[in-house]
Amino acid sequence: GMVSPQGTSTVLQGEDISITITPDVGYYIDTLTIDGVSIASTTLYTFTNVNADHDLYVTFAAYPPDVTPPSSVTVSSPTHSPGAPVSNQSVTLNWTASTDFESGLLGYSYVIDGATTTLPDATVETSSTTITEVLPNGTYYFHIIAVDNVGNFSSAYHYGPIVITDSAITIT
Repeated sequence: GMVSPQGTSTVLQGEDISITITPDVGYYIDTLTIDGVSIASTTLYTFTNVNADHDLYVTFAAYPPDVTPPSSVTVSSPTHSPGAPVSNQSVTLNWTASTDFESGLLGYSYVIDGATTTLPDATVETSSTTITEVLPNGTYYFHIIAVDNVGNFSSAYHYGPIVITDSAITIT
């Protein structure tokens, strides 16, 4: 992890100084002591109205092994219902937020293709819960997984078919 500013800092008497504490990915702040007194862990500590020397000591620890995948998502689209031909090439897809109570959620990996059961890799493309893509005419499926901070991933959700065609008609 990192403490910023690093090393010894000098401030004028009566001034404040803020210290930022940043654990590395997969680590957390295990202990934080100010002038020998243990305090609740925080990523920002401010010494206010400094009139004497102070010590800040921090230790980081690795999260225990996380083998639990994040929760799966459910997908919907306000622009394209599965199997219904639409001429609109701008596809908006929304999904429920995933949760991960161990290492935390990193984001989502997704693929849009013509196959029904593609499994996305664990490379995160977004941390948002919505995307809009412009697609040419064709039939598509949207596949998505949630990825946590140690690389576990949820089961895949497959949405589709998304059918985009110039010949879409609506009968009322």
